[in-house]
Amino acid sequence: MTPIDIALNRANTTAGRPKQPIVRVYDPDRAGPPEGVPLDPSEGQPILLKLHGDLHNPGSIVVTEEDYLVFIQKMSNPHEYPIHANIRARMNSWPILFIGYSLQDYNLRLLLRTLRWHLTVADFPLSFSVDPFPDDLIVSILQRGGKPMVSFVKENLWDFVPALYQACKGVEYQP
Repeated sequence: MTPIDIALNRANTTAGRPKQPIVRVYDPDRAGPPEGVPLDPSEGQPILLKLHGDLHNPGSIVVTEEDYLVFIQKMSNPHEYPIHANIRARMNSWPILFIGYSLQDYNLRLLLRTLRWHLTVADFPLSFSVDPFPDDLIVSILQRGGKPMVSFVKENLWDFVPALYQACKGVEYQP
């Protein structure tokens, strides 16, 4: 098991309500998106996308520059898109909350833009990034024009996540 899988299993166990995630792993050899993805995820059956692969399937790992170029090529081709249309539809209509990611990473910004390639900026749902010190240039790029793409929550991740947990669950987070 990878550290991420261990962390997900631990979170699933401590949540008190077991979850059966639908796991979809990027496959560079697949022509088209993964199959069998419901229109809406549920609390008991969330969707887990491993867009840059899974250690249990070494051929799926996106790690080299060539791997990433193939991934981006697939992201730009609607017939080979590695993300199911149901998930893309939700990502294009629902806000995304980036926790633990830096939007300084051009890979993440490129992924966000390719997911919403065919939308005008006016149609983008506002997304949020928790970052205590966002880069001024990135902020200006993602917030230029009439409607910003991303709003930055300038808070420490370790303060934000417990507060979000309490706001959503109505109880204090107990690590």
